[in-house]
Amino acid sequence: MLKMLFELLRKSFIFLILLSILCTSAIFSYVYGLDNLITDGNPKKHTSKPFQDALKNNSLIIYVVTSNRSLKQVEKIYDMGYPWRRKYYGKIVNFLTDSGVKLILIDAIYSERSIYRSSEHPNKDGCYKKEDDDSLFAYSLRKSGIVVSGFLFSYPKETFFARQKKELSKIPINKLKYYANALNVSVDNKSKIKLVENIVQKLYLKTKYNKNIEPHSIKLELIYPTISLPSYLRVELPITKLLTSFKHIAYLGIPADSDYITRRTPLLIEYNGKYYPSLSFSAYLAYINFNTKNEKVILKGNHFIVRNKKIPLDSKGNLLIKYYGTNDIYNDFYDIDILTLSDKAKLLYETYKKHIKNPDFPIKTLFQDYHKYQELLNALRTKLGTDKIKQFILNSTERKLINANLKGKIVFYGSIATSLIDLRPTPLNSREIGTHIHASALDNMIKGDFDK
Repeated sequence: MLKMLFELLRKSFIFLILLSILCTSAIFSYVYGLDNLITDGNPKKHTSKPFQDALKNNSLIIYVVTSNRSLKQVEKIYDMGYPWRRKYYGKIVNFLTDSGVKLILIDAIYSERSIYRSSEHPNKDGCYKKEDDDSLFAYSLRKSGIVVSGFLFSYPKETFFARQKKELSKIPINKLKYYANALNVSVDNKSKIKLVENIVQKLYLKTKYNKNIEPHSIKLELIYPTISLPSYLRVELPITKLLTSFKHIAYLGIPADSDYITRRTPLLIEYNGKYYPSLSFSAYLAYINFNTKNEKVILKGNHFIVRNKKIPLDSKGNLLIKYYGTNDIYNDFYDIDILTLSDKAKLLYETYKKHIKNPDFPIKTLFQDYHKYQELLNALRTKLGTDKIKQFILNSTERKLINANLKGKIVFYGSIATSLIDLRPTPLNSREIGTHIHASALDNMIKGDFDK
């Protein structure tokens, strides 16, 4: 009887321990989930219609997007499927630059050469001339001087070290010394632990380090930091011809929380002892005219200090994003309208010059001045007749663009086309475009508006 009672108590004790573990786990899980819910709750107070309308009308940030309409009309008008010739992106850059925007941020990586190697149209002999599409795009980028594009890091440093140490620690010391000698690692009087560390360090140094990224690094000063920044071993860059033509390149990676929702973004990432900005942070530094050659970002405690502004970071070195709403809180325009308005304006200008006189203003004036555009159009209607000027008449989306007042704006160029879209869940939208995450983080920094 006592034996049975003892066995019952023993099983009950084990059950209580297991129950305690499960409850503790559930509590931690609940607290973590609750913490995220609290985090998610703060931005929702900003999503009222009056707030959104005020933000849209006053925001420095706008979107230029590739839509399903863009893909269909480019194929119809320019006889070009996707991917597009890069010289057309050059035309978009030229239009935005001539319209006075402050910065163009392209949410893309041009890591391979353009597939187009010859001209669009044959010459009079029916031959297609050789044409360097990337060089044409690069020329527009250099001429503009305000374009930032992307790159990606891979292979987290801590993951690499942990995995390599684990695998090497399984190898007998004698075989380990053989590997050490092959890698020119000293084996004299080394313990197995020290030998493993030295081999891993050597393997790290042998990873594909790309020094072409160095001109885009940011100086960082450490003052008693209480956090560490994300660190990676490998990088995927744009092709050299474009890499040297962008104003800056910036990291496009965005981490998700354990529930797959994106609430935060890194601002600086370490790569081989140097630090590189994310797209949103690069945009912020360019916005404040930060001199990357002479000025420093300071990491003090768990804050970045940029000049006099403090930017709070979480324990992993990320900025907690404060969303003001979904992507419709920023004005958006379509790249196809930029292409067609640019072409119409240039043809209108040349036709006016041919049939009437030289206009007393440059072509780029027509990109953002509807009255000047109509002035030339009406003069040509009087001179040539209504039928001859139909090709210059603007549709509703082109009129929206010409009246947009783009001067001083920060442009994020991304995609909402179904076949190209990069969708991520955020606290406010289960299918949000990735570009909106970068833009929201930038908006937080511009406003100095942070969730603590």
